Amino acid sequence: MDPQHIWYPSYGYGEQKGLVIGYYNTGNAARTYAALSPRDREARAVAQGVKIHGEKYRTELEQSFSIAWHRVPYIEGAWAFPNTTSPGFKKLQTGSGNVYFAGDWMSEISAWQHGAFWSARYAVQALHARVMAG
Repeated sequence: MDPQHIWYPSYGYGEQKGLVIGYYNTGNAARTYAALSPRDREARAVAQGVKIHGEKYRTELEQSFSIAWHRVPYIEGAWAFPNTTSPGFKKLQTGSGNVYFAGDWMSEISAWQHGAFWSARYAVQALHARVMAG
């Protein structure tokens, strides 16, 4: 089966409705799905999920969403793993003048929303310190 990961709700498990991440792929599997249209990605993922959960996996699906991260302009990939201990990385986290950077790749938690929030916090704290210093 080609879905590398299926994630189930972490809140309200067993409730009437919930969000299931039907596939989260990397590497060759991600490229295979990325080559498909969103509708074809859904059909393929659902067909795989039916093998695990039965026909209700198809009949109870209300909506789906799919994105190929490496095809998004200016992102062109899902994950970046910078050297977070380098002086250059620390300088980018600190900002310079009126320029501050934020994004998961600007944190020690790259590739996750948590990292994006964390880096936004770095940027806001740096901006706040600059404003308070006068």
